[in-house]
Amino acid sequence: MKIDLQGVSNARDLGGMAIGDKRIATCRLLRSGEHNRLTDSDKRLLADMGLQRVIDLRTPPEIANVPDNKIDGVQYEYISVIPATTFGISYETTDGATIAKYLQAGLERMASRGETPAEHMQDLYRRFAALPHCREKIGEFVRTLAHRPVDGATLWHCSAGKDRVGVCTATLLHCLGASHRQIVDDYMLTNTQTETSRQSILNKVAPHVSADMLQLVRQMLCVDESYIARFFDTAENLYGTFDNFVQATGVTEQDGELLKK
Repeated sequence: MKIDLQGVSNARDLGGMAIGDKRIATCRLLRSGEHNRLTDSDKRLLADMGLQRVIDLRTPPEIANVPDNKIDGVQYEYISVIPATTFGISYETTDGATIAKYLQAGLERMASRGETPAEHMQDLYRRFAALPHCREKIGEFVRTLAHRPVDGATLWHCSAGKDRVGVCTATLLHCLGASHRQIVDDYMLTNTQTETSRQSILNKVAPHVSADMLQLVRQMLCVDESYIARFFDTAENLYGTFDNFVQATGVTEQDGELLKK
């Protein structure tokens, strides 16, 4: 269910998803993009939804460069899913020329390695499953929800709310018993939910890049089923089954039962 926040992209409530004969409760599990542009009305809406905790999945340099606009009375926790110390950029508040410079530099690095943007993203999702740091932090995220529940809602976010949030949410939903199709459908909602903000970014960047590069930028701002498929495939290739991968993150069957409760 989409959460209509003015200053936050890709915000939604997992509540209402049917799993077997039950549904995920509303106003308990929320996901989104970064919170640096959170408005006063956004804060009131999240307060009305019972927000008690925010888990920031970004790296320390990203957090320092683009800090959250924090909400009084909300608990903030930090679980850096990736080890890289990349500096974040807020696409919504940065001018088009600067965004274009950052994106062009990234695309040039990919080209120097012989990667297309799609291959680069698929490799990122491979590393989510293969790198010990990422596995440990995904497990820490799930165990935090299982062992330290709050009275109201927990919201987790990264920068765009699509990649790190995507794999953490996929693992969480698997532990709750969601089907693979449900997990992928939730993941792909990002493209629908970010359409307006994505077009805003493209409009800012367009005067500073070629038509071909603009298409590459559009691709980088979207998700694709092949990305999350690479995450699942890598986990299964390394561990035999995704359940075994979940156990490798440190999450047990008992943790899954706690989550369901």
